[in-house]
Amino acid sequence: MQEVEEQALLARILAEQQQLQEAAVQRSSNTLPPQAPPTSQATYQNYSGGQGAAGQANSNGGGGQAPRPQFFNPDSGSYTFTISPNTSSAPSTVQASVVGGANTLALGGAQVGWTWGDGTTGGGAGASHTYSGTGSFAVTMVVTSTANGTLIGAQTQSVTMSVPTVASAFTLTGSTTVINNGYYTASVGDTITFINGASTNNPSNTLTYNWTFGSGSAPSSSLTNPTFTYSTASTYTVTLGVSGSFNAIATGTRAIKIV
Repeated sequence: MQEVEEQALLARILAEQQQLQEAAVQRSSNTLPPQAPPTSQATYQNYSGGQGAAGQANSNGGGGQAPRPQFFNPDSGSYTFTISPNTSSAPSTVQASVVGGANTLALGGAQVGWTWGDGTTGGGAGASHTYSGTGSFAVTMVVTSTANGTLIGAQTQSVTMSVPTVASAFTLTGSTTVINNGYYTASVGDTITFINGASTNNPSNTLTYNWTFGSGSAPSSSLTNPTFTYSTASTYTVTLGVSGSFNAIATGTRAIKIV
């Protein structure tokens, strides 16, 4: 009887130990090892505005501020310019245009300044300038970054403005006027129109005219195309003097025989 009780006690002890082992295993499977807290990567971006309401210049952050644009600044070899015409007679207008860096210029990442060589300046990727004097002028283009003001392009070209040339040429016409052996003939009393063919290589050069009709005391004329009537038969020398800017002068003559 005692042996049976001892066996029963031993079986109960073994069963309790097995239950304890199973419980320990269960707790181990339900418990995760300690985990490191989650981390995040901070991101940064430069802003053009201030910080919050304080409005501090060049600060990071700032409530609702737009991001500062970043521009690619090419090297100075990327910027040149064309100018047309580079030779002309004064007064004349030239047109200068930047070549290269189109994207940077279009996005506002660069600004262009001009020095025209006559004491005046200008700006813009395309600019024009009128020279009123004569001589050789050094035109300089300077391109700078709007982000930090650094020089990113420069070039100089010369422009030459010369004294304008003028020419004196004219023809005659009237009801009886004909040309014979290199000179004109017309009848006494015929009203003759003198047609100005004076030319200049610069349309902006203002010309003045001085006509004399070779008739002694007859008045001269400053009209472009004057008329004149000869009352006495003779051979006359008609002269047209043309004056332009900077004392450019030309003179032309023709003979007319009045019969």
